[in-house]
Amino acid sequence: MDNSISVYIPTHNRPEMLERALVSLLEQTYKNFQVLVCNDGSEKNYSNVINKYRHQFNDFVYIENEYPQGACNARNRLINIADGEFITGLDDDDEFLPSRLEDFLRAPELREYAFLSAGHYTKTSKGVF
Repeated sequence: MDNSISVYIPTHNRPEMLERALVSLLEQTYKNFQVLVCNDGSEKNYSNVINKYRHQFNDFVYIENEYPQGACNARNRLINIADGEFITGLDDDDEFLPSRLEDFLRAPELREYAFLSAGHYTKTSKGVF
């Protein structure tokens, strides 16, 4: 598996959640991926999180919208500058399981379809579903 993946993350006013999402990327079993983050005009300061994680990835891109334009705009901006052979998204309030990218590349459907969707776990105060 020598294919590169671009992982895009839109974020808005949730630097602490972005940090959790980035930690989940550091824990991936597959390592050849690009991380792209778009700060969608947040009022909160992201410099601590970005500076902490920028150099922990081989390929990290951070851009900002001057004012909020919505998650779809942020996603599209990131997709347009992604350079991986494959692209997948991660919202700032989510996290990937450690084998997520490896499982993505091993999926036999990857070369048959333009879009893949995976199940998810939801963690609440009542448990994991």
